[in-house]
Amino acid sequence: MKKKMILIPLSFLIITSCGGEASTNPSAESTTAETTQTTTENTTPSVATTTKEGTTEEDTTISTEDNTSSEDTSDGSSNVVTAITSATLLPSDLPTTGSGYPDDQTITAKDGISYFISLTMAGNQQTLKGVKTDVIQLKKSTGYFYNEDQPFSGTLTINVLDKGTYTGTPTIYVGSSQHPTTTQKEASVQRGEEFITYTYSIIGEYITLANESSYALYLSSFVLA
Repeated sequence: MKKKMILIPLSFLIITSCGGEASTNPSAESTTAETTQTTTENTTPSVATTTKEGTTEEDTTISTEDNTSSEDTSDGSSNVVTAITSATLLPSDLPTTGSGYPDDQTITAKDGISYFISLTMAGNQQTLKGVKTDVIQLKKSTGYFYNEDQPFSGTLTINVLDKGTYTGTPTIYVGSSQHPTTTQKEASVQRGEEFITYTYSIIGEYITLANESSYALYLSSFVLA
């Protein structure tokens, strides 16, 4: 009986001790949960703020693209050419000779625009009404000239002296570089009493004016506006 009396208190102590640990652990778990929750709540906005305001991968990409664009613009700026929107080539801008055509050469018109000319010169011809007029003369089949420095952009108007059956016909070639010879530009043609007017829409292009017809070509005017 004495042993039983001794064991009962020990059991009671063990049970009491276990109960104490059980009552302590929830408090610890609760504290841990609160700490974790508090840490999560406090940390998450900080991370979001850092991602939004700090240097992120997205920011770096944008920055890289901006720099590349700037470098491309800087590197390509030397290749950007402003188109000429106003030009006039006059007969007095071209050379003449006592006989035949002058040598191929570059000329500069009074407005400062340069052209390369081949079998082209200043001439003087009569209109159908017998009036003499100064003209830009291109040899049949082979005469041509083209603008050198910058492309043209605007409405190009060419007045061709009407010589009846023997009237030459202009051909305009356009392209992205000097002396184009492949792509022809269509013209709007209007016939007057003494001149035939050819009108072309030029959009940032270099031009070559060629006489590929069987007769000499006489231009009374060549104007870009």
